[in-house]
Amino acid sequence: CLYTMPRDRTFIIDTLPDLPQVLLCVGAGHAFKFASLFGQILSELAIDGQTPHDISSLTLNRPAITDPNYDSPVLNQIAARGY
Repeated sequence: CLYTMPRDRTFIIDTLPDLPQVLLCVGAGHAFKFASLFGQILSELAIDGQTPHDISSLTLNRPAITDPNYDSPVLNQIAARGY
């Protein structure tokens, strides 16, 4: 089964940089079990423009997204196995 995910294998919850009215929520292969929490966070962001949940580590502005040379230990292990 092939699917895409951020290099750090962590979710993305943010707004688009040039379109702050557009919310972005991207899973990482294990996101389904967090669907109800994502719904709550996204509804808070849509209605209030903020959420009490700390989503700072889930934004687009993090090294795994912005740094093309980001080193992912998990992906390095997978590559070493030849997958």
